[in-house]
Order: sequence, then structure tokens, then C-alpha cells
Amino acid sequence: MDSRRIISLFHRCIFWCNAIKSARRKHRTAQRRIRNRYDHLSPWGYSCTDCTFYRFRRCYPLAIYRWDASASLLPAIISGVLIPLACYLSAKIWVTRFSKEGLRFETLFSYLLNVCLLPGLLLGSVKSLDILYGGYTGKGGYFYDLYEITSTYALGILLVAPFYYIWTRTEKPLSHLNKQNLSYIGAYLLITLGAFIFSPGLIFIAPVVPMILAFKGEELASLLGLLGMGLIVTAIAPYDLGPFNLPDKTEGHTALLTFVLVSMITPIAIGLHVRRLNVVSRSRDRWQTKAQTDQLTGLPNRYAFFPELTNHCEAADDANTDLVLAVIDIDHFKVVNDTHGHAVGDKVLLEIAEIMRDQMRESDFVARIGGEEFAILLPGATTQQAKRALDRLRQRCEHHKITLADTELTVTISIGATHYQLSESQDTLMERADTLLYQAKNTGRNRVVVQ
Repeated sequence: MDSRRIISLFHRCIFWCNAIKSARRKHRTAQRRIRNRYDHLSPWGYSCTDCTFYRFRRCYPLAIYRWDASASLLPAIISGVLIPLACYLSAKIWVTRFSKEGLRFETLFSYLLNVCLLPGLLLGSVKSLDILYGGYTGKGGYFYDLYEITSTYALGILLVAPFYYIWTRTEKPLSHLNKQNLSYIGAYLLITLGAFIFSPGLIFIAPVVPMILAFKGEELASLLGLLGMGLIVTAIAPYDLGPFNLPDKTEGHTALLTFVLVSMITPIAIGLHVRRLNVVSRSRDRWQTKAQTDQLTGLPNRYAFFPELTNHCEAADDANTDLVLAVIDIDHFKVVNDTHGHAVGDKVLLEIAEIMRDQMRESDFVARIGGEEFAILLPGATTQQAKRALDRLRQRCEHHKITLADTELTVTISIGATHYQLSESQDTLMERADTLLYQAKNTGRNRVVVQ
């Protein structure tokens, strides 16, 4: 990811939140002076030229209400320098340590510490000292200001950066915002809004929704819901702390910030862990498929065939249905290898395998279990049905011409097939099929022997 784009993204996320916070604190002294001046009057009996928004201040005690043009510009200048610096540090750390492998569950703690908290702590430390020096520190004191600024910076990054990163690396991201996921997001936002307006207890139910989305592997939907939650809290909290409206406002603000941080980090961690499990599962499936697939013909190999034979035998026992096992061998295959070379032998195997795939039913299981030896499971087929199907396969192989560089080659196959007897062992079934295959070879080859 281009570092300039990341810097711009982080800068936009944090700038307004910190600018508003700085303005509110910077004029707190002026607010107290104006409030003291008019406290002896009725809340409605003052001059608008002296305090235009004092009435609004009485209704909403935490709102920003006045800009004092005579206030010092130093805090604003310091904020203007520190915010881009913190964003640059976050972007630089991201590009240096996380851009190659991206955001993963194993690196989540390092990401939170290095990208979110440390630059925010730098910003908060200097900014809190500036507030303390300017006399704008609230009741919470220096350390509360430090925690508030650091948390706000971290929240700004957590609200936008993971969502942007996953969105840009997801194929067809809009497909994840289907009706079901949008209904989850809508319910989450309504519950969060209801917790601030109607019932504070709803705030403890709301985090369950993004966790459900994260467990389902819907990271984008979960992060979009968290983004909406952050906007709702940002819009309402300056006027009403809702569930966190404690007697001590400082403790209420701290509890709200902590709750929002935990509510965001938990679904992100769950989503990353689920993504890791999915990657491991897909990798395991790929390796298992590769280990059970013949690399030349693409057919299942003997490691896949025998578990499948077990499953088919158990299914035949349970349902009392027919099952036929056929073992097939290419006639005189050693002569083909010795005469034309192994490359031609490989071509023969490949084309015979293609004929088997083409001739047999989708429900039949075809596998290569040895050098020139194949096996076919025919579930639900009687002995006569299997004989007709296998004889068609034999004839197709007999008439198939394999084109070489300067000539054409034909090969034949011998087949031994037997019907599964209920509750018999697989070894007995395989031995009987092998015996019938040898019988077909000993009686002239290019034939099907079924019992």
C-alpha cells in the first residue's frame, strides 16, 4: 500500500476529532468566565451579543458553544504539527512492518501497539502537556487527557484502517454486503442507538452482533457495523453519555472510550483468527487432495480409493444395495514401455484414464491404484449391468487409437469384476476381484470376467 495514501487516510480520520477536542478544551476557561458572568440571570435573560449559545450550553452541557478569537493559537499550531507527525509514524510503521504480509491474527497485538497506540501516545503526551500548560486541563487532570487523546487516535485508526485494508484486498467486496449482513448491521446500529436513547442495558447486547459476523467470516460486514457504531457514539456522546452517564463525568468518558475500544478490537481479533483458520483449512484440503490424487492422470490414487471403498461397503450394508468392484489392467503395458519408451507409456495411461472418466457414470468412482492398474466402484449396479458397462469400456479402449509421432498405437484392457457380498471384508472383495482379473488375462486378455 502506498504510504502517501495511508498518511492521507489516517490524517483525515484523526484530524477533525482532535481539532474539535482541542477547541473545546482551549476555551474552557472562557466558558467558565462567561457562565459565571450570567449565572445570576435567568437562563433566557441575557444578550445574544455577549453569549450567543449560552442557552444551548445549558441544555447540552458538553457541547461546543463559542469560538474565542482572542485565544492563543499555540495549541492549534501544536495540534496541526503533531497530528500529521503521528499519522506519518503510523503509516511508516505500517509500510515497514505490516505491508508485505498484511494484518494477521499473529501480528494484531504488534499492530495495535506500534501503529495505533505508540504514535497516539506520542501525540497525547505532548498535547496533554500543552493543555496542562495552557490551563485547559479538565477535572480528570493530565493523565485523563493523555488517555483520552491516545484512545481517540487509536479509535480513529481502528475505525477506518482495517476496513480500508480488507476492502481493497477483497474480491467483489460489495458481495459481502448482502441482505442478511445488512440486516445484522442495521440491528447492531439500532441496538447501539437504543442504548443511548431508550434503554442503557442494550449496550451490553450490541457487541454480540459484530462478533457473530466475525465468526461467520464476514469481516467487511463486521467492520462496517463497527464504523457505524463509532459514528453514532461520536455524534451522541458529546451531548449524552447514555449508558455511561455516571455521576463522575470523567469516569463516564473513560468507561465509554474503553468500551468502544474493546468492542472494536474483539471482533477484529475474531475475524482475523477465523481468516487464519480458513487459510489453514484450505491449505490442508489442497495438500490432502494433492496427496490423494495421481499426478499423471488426475484420478484418485490408492490412498483415496481404499477409504472410498470402505464408505461404499458401509453404505451398501446399511441400505442393502448392490455394489460392484472392477479391477482393470492394461494388457502388455510393459512391452509398450520397453518398445516406445516411458513417455509413450505415460500417454497411454493418460488417454485410458480419460476414456474411463468419459464412459463411466458420475456416481462411479474411478481410481488408479498401481502402475497400469485401475479400479472402479459401481454403486447400485447389478452384476449384469456392470458387465454391460465394463464391456462397453473395454470395446472403447480397444478401438481407441493413440497417435504417436510416426505411428498409431492401440492397447487393450482386461477386467475382473465381482459383486459385493454383504458384511464381507474389503480384503476378501479385493482378492476375489484380483483373481477374476488374472483369469481374464490367462484366458486371452482383452475381456471382462464378472462373478
